Amino acid sequence: MKAIRHLVLVALILVLAGCSLDDPYEPEPEVSYENLAVPGDYASISAAIAVAATWDTIRVAPGRYTESFTLPPDVMLFGAAADRCSIIGQVTIEDSGTEARFEKVYVSNAAGSGLMLVDASPQVSHCIFEDCQDAGIEIVGNSAAEIFGCLISNNGRGILLRDATLPGHYWDYDHIEGTSPRVSGSNLFDNGGIGEEAINIVFENILAPDTLGVNDNYWGITPVGSDPVNLTIFDEKDGPPHINGWADTDNCVFKPLPHDPLDWQWDD
Repeated sequence: MKAIRHLVLVALILVLAGCSLDDPYEPEPEVSYENLAVPGDYASISAAIAVAATWDTIRVAPGRYTESFTLPPDVMLFGAAADRCSIIGQVTIEDSGTEARFEKVYVSNAAGSGLMLVDASPQVSHCIFEDCQDAGIEIVGNSAAEIFGCLISNNGRGILLRDATLPGHYWDYDHIEGTSPRVSGSNLFDNGGIGEEAINIVFENILAPDTLGVNDNYWGITPVGSDPVNLTIFDEKDGPPHINGWADTDNCVFKPLPHDPLDWQWDD
């Protein structure tokens, strides 16, 4: 009798084990990421954004798109080419990480900034930001964005960095994971008005020590074969900002903006 009860108990345990709903070894379901074509699948970029999910990719064909929009976190946008794919309006990217990408588009906005990054750290590459009333690229809050191979010209200001609260740093051009953006391989010129004093990089309301790494950029129209400028710009709350690196310091100076002692402008 005891042997029968023992066999029944063992069988019951085996049945319950087979019915477990929380199998730790059950594989995760595969996630499918979408490619959303504009205007092939959607008439506008905004229409594609309305259905986009994290890690989806919006691919924009050559054309002129007059619209302003906000990309959802970690949604990619690729244009066909910056000289054939134009966005007339403001593009905003919020809360995206370092894997997000924004590439190969032309952006112009007569009523504000071209690209606004709000606590976002995307890779921005091979774009043109031109003829924007305010900044070609406006970086708001804390960002480790990578800006590479871009042309930033004829804007009210080239790159505006404001309202950062977290410290970050670069050293010897190594991208230390954290909070500071980096600009490389880009050309910034005629920002602030043609024939006027250049306003290529502006710091506003930087509440903590913050740095911007810049290397291999051209600060204006330069002859073919000339060497790009390598430097790191430090903006410090408790002292005058300074340049550390290689630059023509006769033409690269910091100037305090008149309305706030924490606001600094780098002119070249």
